[in-house]
Amino acid sequence: DIAKKIDGVDAVVNKLTPSPALRAALVKKQDETIAHLVRDRLARSETLKAVGFDVKAENGVVLLSGKTRFQVIALEAAEAARHIPGVRAVNTSGVQIITKE
Repeated sequence: DIAKKIDGVDAVVNKLTPSPALRAALVKKQDETIAHLVRDRLARSETLKAVGFDVKAENGVVLLSGKTRFQVIALEAAEAARHIPGVRAVNTSGVQIITKE
């Protein structure tokens, strides 16, 4: 963007590519940020906070796990996670629906 603004420059070709190690580090940092933001969002709901879902993120996919008595709670947690920027999908296969004991 800066090079394009120089007088006399007609076009700029960007041939820069991040190294695989840098790309992996950026994805890891983004996943950590996503997981933190999802945990924060879940903690704002007393119901979801009480369940204490475990939250992880891998390549923008949020993985929720834990136990709840009601499927609607798992759906609510998934919906809350979907609204976080950068979340590509939410996987709730780690959530167990348990019966009252």
